Amino acid sequence: MPQVKTARTPKLSIRPVSSPDGAGNLVLNRGWEMADAWTVQATPEQISKPGFDTASWYDATVPGTVLTTLVQQGVYPDPLHGLNNMLIPDLATKSWWYRAEFPTAAAWKNRNVGLTFKGINYHAEIWLNGRKLGSTSGAFIRGSLRWSRFW
Repeated sequence: MPQVKTARTPKLSIRPVSSPDGAGNLVLNRGWEMADAWTVQATPEQISKPGFDTASWYDATVPGTVLTTLVQQGVYPDPLHGLNNMLIPDLATKSWWYRAEFPTAAAWKNRNVGLTFKGINYHAEIWLNGRKLGSTSGAFIRGSLRWSRFW
């Protein structure tokens, strides 16, 4: 069962890093939430908008997998211990939502901004503020999406 959350404030750990071109980047590697897509009764447009209620979602481990999250949340036992792997169903037969809210800088207004993903596995649609940015398919795909005027 998911851990119950009380506050809906963004809990992302945002760490600025430098890129080769000298531009600043933000790393969004904490504060993600995850849910079994069959349990979410909302459209992708609704889910991707700020303020969407995720109180029943799992606190996701990113970087990590669905199994990593479910083991850390106590849903399944550690698959590397004994025969515990026999107790875990095939999670690849389901679809999962990952979601995070992050603050935006005033300097981003009316500028092109991008998201870089360093390993999506296996199929994904990327949504931001109610709009689909793109999709990807393949094992641990890396890629970037750029957009403008989302804020």
